Amino acid sequence: MASRPAQWSGATSGVFHLQRFAKRGAHVVLHVLTTSVGSESDIKRIDMNKATKSYEKKDFEFPYDPFRPALGQTSRMTLAYLGEREWDDEEVDTRVTIALAIARLQWVLLQGRAQLCGLFDEDDVRVLMTCFQNQLFSPEEIRRLPTSLCDEYGIDLDRYRQSRLGPLVDKILGLDRPSLVALADALEHAWRGVGKEKAVGAEAFEALGIELLDSEDESETA
Repeated sequence: MASRPAQWSGATSGVFHLQRFAKRGAHVVLHVLTTSVGSESDIKRIDMNKATKSYEKKDFEFPYDPFRPALGQTSRMTLAYLGEREWDDEEVDTRVTIALAIARLQWVLLQGRAQLCGLFDEDDVRVLMTCFQNQLFSPEEIRRLPTSLCDEYGIDLDRYRQSRLGPLVDKILGLDRPSLVALADALEHAWRGVGKEKAVGAEAFEALGIELLDSEDESETA
């Protein structure tokens, strides 16, 4: 197995702390799915004991893959969110906490997607997909989107307006937090597909309700 980056030490400990949520969390996901879809017969059946068994092993380790850094950087926020909501209220248990968190995230995404409409064109999407290939974004990586874009293309952020990516970087720098989250989410979908048709690339943006500019329209505006 390939050696893990040094910064993964915190990520590994984060997963061990998450073990106490693992068994309960697996059942929570099933509950949320069945509540949303309608019945257990409508979704793929999951062997919960098997799904959580790996988390109970003393020798549990992260497999080496490109998504573990994002998950590791996120674990502290996940634990903080769940820890803040360990209330002495039988009606507000973990499944309610997770269901509300997902609903709130979706609400934020809808707000952000609406603000992205008419801002980017297909060329912008191609440039962003080339930079962020098959990436999952942690909150810190979302915050660093414009910086990471400039770094990838060897552009000094202080002089980005002199580069060919100046207009695109300006668009990203002008986004508020919900819009940045929505952009990162759309890029994840652009690589993996949206809906039954598995729309990818620029079509994924459109499938999420993010209307793209025609390149001709943008040139006229400029």
